[in-house]
Amino acid sequence: MIVKLLHCLAVFVLVLSPHAAFAETGHTHVHGAHKVDSAHEKNVQELFADLESVVGKVSEAVKAKELSKLHDLTEELSHLSAHISEKASVDKKERIAGSTRNISSLANSLHVEADKSNQAGVENHLKKLQGMMIVLKGQLN
Repeated sequence: MIVKLLHCLAVFVLVLSPHAAFAETGHTHVHGAHKVDSAHEKNVQELFADLESVVGKVSEAVKAKELSKLHDLTEELSHLSAHISEKASVDKKERIAGSTRNISSLANSLHVEADKSNQAGVENHLKKLQGMMIVLKGQLN
């Protein structure tokens, strides 16, 4: 019951937001080779713990108004959420995939707003990200 309520709340926030959590077009970054990826060896719960840790680092950077730190952190959010989606159990895969896509999209939006030095925009997307984390946690349990 609580999970459904949280899911509905997250959908409500995303749908009614003037800057819904969808990737902005025309904004890409090309990066070199990624570091060795230990995420392939982790299970869903370990990946989620890593994702929570990165969200915590994002929150700290936003609170300290250090938006330049968000570049790498937002990439890590997208990367971890993709691995969670891949490793989700079959019976939960579809719903978890939707949440992880939203998390990845919000990570992209955070990145875009940080590149613009838009503190208010970053704070807005961070709140949405925190809401989606609650939804994803409920789906994983």
